[in-house]
Amino acid sequence: MVRKNSLLEEDMEMEQVNLGIIGYGQQGGFYGSLVTEGKVDKMAVVAVTDIDEAKDEKIKADFPNTKIYRHYKEMVNSGYGDAVLKEIPHY
Repeated sequence: MVRKNSLLEEDMEMEQVNLGIIGYGQQGGFYGSLVTEGKVDKMAVVAVTDIDEAKDEKIKADFPNTKIYRHYKEMVNSGYGDAVLKEIPHY
């Protein structure tokens, strides 16, 4: 007998997950592109944090309706997203 998980039932409508990305380098850009290419269902990139202002134009081109932050604490405290992807060096 296979038991259905109530969270996975077909008639249940999942809301969109609003994602914030901390660090928009190679990895942050890669994962963000998966979202914009539709490879992640019901997710949108709504905020990006990067300390490098030179990346702003690329961020705006990739995510036109996205809020840009300079410090991750501003983004996290804003309540702008549901989930955060941290793509910065571990050191």
